[in-house]
Amino acid sequence: MLTKPCKICFICVNYNSYVELKNYIGSIITAKIKTSFDLKIDVLIADNSEKHETILFDNENDVTIQHIFNIKNTGYLGGVKDAISKSRIELKKYDFVIISNVDVIISSNFFEELVTVESDNIFWIAPSIFSLKEKKDRNPKIITRPTKLKMYLLYLMYRFPLIYGFVVKFTYKNKKVPTLTVSNYIYAGHGSFMIFTKLFINEALHFDYPCFLFGEEIFFAELITQKKGNVVYAPNICIHDVDHISTGELKRKSFYKYNYDSIRYLIKEYYSE
Repeated sequence: MLTKPCKICFICVNYNSYVELKNYIGSIITAKIKTSFDLKIDVLIADNSEKHETILFDNENDVTIQHIFNIKNTGYLGGVKDAISKSRIELKKYDFVIISNVDVIISSNFFEELVTVESDNIFWIAPSIFSLKEKKDRNPKIITRPTKLKMYLLYLMYRFPLIYGFVVKFTYKNKKVPTLTVSNYIYAGHGSFMIFTKLFINEALHFDYPCFLFGEEIFFAELITQKKGNVVYAPNICIHDVDHISTGELKRKSFYKYNYDSIRYLIKEYYSE
């Protein structure tokens, strides 16, 4: 269990989703009020929106909010990196750094459960991310490291969309996805809400990922593997996902391109041997 006081930084990426952003921030404040632990929470909004909206939040209950408007949309981790640079926050002063979308809601007991996770060389905590649309948990995202064959198959699928359509229609539809219902070690969690511990923050956490969208899970998992750290699925920590507000609006051509660029980069960096 983490000793008190605890410092937590949320870095959330917003793209034209201001209603969801307000709801997300509200859930953080509500959970903070209900916790019995001594917490100091900073929220950094990395705003990649086309049309900026100024939202007023009260910096109270030990929750401080910074709203950083990025000059251009540089993607998920690119937006995070830009906002960190502009705000000049020092990540190493935090016990947890959370990277997320804004179309999520944290449970009222989120902090109570988070601070009770045993360290055990844990770099990344993957919570239960329950999809309200699909009625299922998005975690664990990837239980074991993808094989080189799997990565090259994904490369071909996104390089040639006809292959993607065929595989999705005749293979993925009936594919049984392995699930976990108890806490366990995994390869990577879902990218919509990632909790990084102080071990990872101090050892290897950085955002030098050159791709616009997708593949972030494998990127972070490989950084952790290089440091011999652990990723744990923690279903007692609950998040509700209102389902891909921004990425759901991607044009099909962009969807294929961003995925293809990411898979190509990941193969080059981590599967070239």
